[in-house]
Amino acid sequence: MNAGAPGPAAHAHPRRTVPAMNALRFAIFDTETTGFSPGHVLQVAVVIARGDGTIEDSWSSYVARRFWRPGRLGAYHVHGITRRALRGGISMREALDAFEQRCAGAIPVAHNAAFDLTFLRAEATRLNRPLHIDPVLCSLTLSRSLDPKRTRSHKLVDLARHYGVTQLPTHDALDDSHTTAAVLTRLLREARIDSVDALAPYRV
Repeated sequence: MNAGAPGPAAHAHPRRTVPAMNALRFAIFDTETTGFSPGHVLQVAVVIARGDGTIEDSWSSYVARRFWRPGRLGAYHVHGITRRALRGGISMREALDAFEQRCAGAIPVAHNAAFDLTFLRAEATRLNRPLHIDPVLCSLTLSRSLDPKRTRSHKLVDLARHYGVTQLPTHDALDDSHTTAAVLTRLLREARIDSVDALAPYRV
């Protein structure tokens, strides 16, 4: 080799690094419930997505409530869940087990996380079992932090329209989880969040 000739390293392409947030896995979840007070969960869904919005997996299930009278379904005009659909569901214990398994190893996320957690914790308490879940990233809290003067609505449907997300929430837990996943990508980008530590102020 000539003394003046560049060695192999000089011709090597610079290593491309994947942004840390894009490599993270988020478990975006949603529930459909009987109403606005701590009652019962009717449906649970989890969508696993990367920070860049890539969807890796999704799951949802109704929760069996065979003993309910029609009036116990809560806001049927909102969620549209029937007793027949619930009869085909799984038990609440099975739903919580599946929920925890899918959230394991990922950062859990929900829009208005405190609402969903209230219902899930109430169900876990009835079953005399702990709810094993890490602090949850609340996309509602993150969105509000980007709009300190509250000049716009932070409802999920309005955020979807604001960010040009084509899939709007439908009050189906799986659909709403997919919508939240798409909105989350935009929020992380706008907030310029580049590390897990930067998520701390928005977790509950």
